[in-house]
Amino acid sequence: MTIQRWKLERCRSLRREAEIAEERLLEIQPSIGARLDPTPRGTTTSHPTENVAIDRISIEELMEKIVEEYRELSNEIATACKDINPTLREVIIQRYVDGIGWDDIALKLNYSESYIYELHRKAVKLITE
Repeated sequence: MTIQRWKLERCRSLRREAEIAEERLLEIQPSIGARLDPTPRGTTTSHPTENVAIDRISIEELMEKIVEEYRELSNEIATACKDINPTLREVIIQRYVDGIGWDDIALKLNYSESYIYELHRKAVKLITE
């Protein structure tokens, strides 16, 4: 089985999108307690806590979609890599599924960064043809 190149990049970007959404959730979490206000609400304006709750629900729904798409793509990548050399597979999984940078992949696999680029090119060629 092969995979389209854009799916590799999309999987990597989904991981970052999930991190950003999670950071946003952590930012608004403290504001829920801080915005509790016993003052009665008017009919035309919304309560700040209500807005935070709506933001939280929206972010959680977005995260669910991101995680689902990420799972699907990471499974496709794993399937596309199942028959290639284990080192090549590891480069692809670490780069696109785990979101690891080139320098850290090189350290983990105990190769130079330039050799990791070469392995990456070979792996991508094998799984996208």
